[in-house]
Amino acid sequence: MQTDRPVTIALNGMVACPHALASEAGVEILKAGGSAVDAAIAASAVLSVVYPHMTSIGGDQFWLIRDAGRGAVRFLNAGGRAAASGTIDRFTQRGLAEVPFRGIIPATLTTPGAVAGWCEAHAALGRLPLARDLAPAIGYARDGFPAGGRLAAATTKTAAILAERPEAAAIFLPEGKPPRTGQRLRNADLAMTLDRIGALGREGFYEGETGRELARFSREHGGFFTERDLAEQRARWGEPVSTTYRGVTIYETPPPTQGVSVLQMLNLLEPYDLSRLDYLGPDLVHLLVQAKQIAFHDRDRLIADPEFVKVPVARLVSKAYADERRPLMDPARALPWDRVPSSGSLAGDTVFVCAVDAQGNAAAFIQSVYALFGSGVVAGRTSV
Repeated sequence: MQTDRPVTIALNGMVACPHALASEAGVEILKAGGSAVDAAIAASAVLSVVYPHMTSIGGDQFWLIRDAGRGAVRFLNAGGRAAASGTIDRFTQRGLAEVPFRGIIPATLTTPGAVAGWCEAHAALGRLPLARDLAPAIGYARDGFPAGGRLAAATTKTAAILAERPEAAAIFLPEGKPPRTGQRLRNADLAMTLDRIGALGREGFYEGETGRELARFSREHGGFFTERDLAEQRARWGEPVSTTYRGVTIYETPPPTQGVSVLQMLNLLEPYDLSRLDYLGPDLVHLLVQAKQIAFHDRDRLIADPEFVKVPVARLVSKAYADERRPLMDPARALPWDRVPSSGSLAGDTVFVCAVDAQGNAAAFIQSVYALFGSGVVAGRTSV
């Protein structure tokens, strides 16, 4: 594959994510003696400052962490839980038949989960103080950073939505218009919020001044979550799901995420010698698309929150089930949609962060706000 830059090779660690300043912050933490988890947190925090169209500390995370000391891979669920008052009755009372895409709802339907993820992962495998991990992000938020081309373009695309909320417009529409590429942007409220997290950990976000401001904003604007919802938010450890693909073990995040679907696709494709096909040529793409269609059909029917629904994970990721489903794939014809019906959209955005340290620890996660600038709402003086 031709890229704009040469392949990067390193002996003592590496960090990869969508923005150079965030990757650089993670590498800085590795050089200071931090672990892969420390580096991933640093990169994540900087992304929340410099890449706000794609992620935020108001979003969610789902981690896979390889603990080199234990020789094991762990899953950390840092998804935000629904507010206790966010019931179907509450929606129908407001004349809503579905969760709105933007606005105070869904902004305060689920509590932010990412910060709980930082704190839980750091407590288990961090080596530097949390404040040190967050220092680069605090600096960029307080002193400013140059707006990248993608941020400038996304802000232009979403400007009308951001302009509806004064708190959002004040941050993302300086002088009332989208930033130019390279223009310095500052976010003093986010620097303050990050500083509290660095000093007090999860209590500095879910409780105290930040927690009270989040709950106040929700309450005064018709949102769902309260101080109690915030205080009860926790990240939860679990076991990853896995399969093998031609002798390589692949780990993925379990439900409620769609990681199972990736493993299904690999199982479906395993008998085909993809290396004999042209890279991204029509025959290869044809097989990849059909595998996705079948796996996503199962996803849409069966994947849900395992605390409420029994998800047949073991069966879905088994080789036997792939053997049952593979006859649907036809190398010569497109798979008819009426045989594997599906619906949905490719719209949605997130970031991926991964880091590896010299000891062989590795951390990888997505940190999502679901769409450009998430709900389009900024909660008061928190910049969340």
